[in-house]
Amino acid sequence: MCLVGSNDSEFDVQGFALALSIPTEEALAALPGFQRRAEAWQFGVSMLESDSATCQFFGAHTLQTKIAADWDTLDAAGQEALRGELIRLAVQHSTGAAHV
Repeated sequence: MCLVGSNDSEFDVQGFALALSIPTEEALAALPGFQRRAEAWQFGVSMLESDSATCQFFGAHTLQTKIAADWDTLDAAGQEALRGELIRLAVQHSTGAAHV
């Protein structure tokens, strides 16, 4: 599986999400680099919307990493939008099935 195309901007986000659903060594090795990319914000939210506990874990980890490192790169509207999404997802998951 190739996660990055010949051009660094050609990152296979869907393939990466699939690789993380059953984590491969290649996907885990690529995760820190991907988390520095701008598209990691939406990727993290999308992974949190998954029914897979593994995908939710990597979504939460990605967003925690992005917030710690790149929060100030979002404008005020972006910060508010992300806060709203995280609150929505927290409420949604608090009423769903427990992953134990």
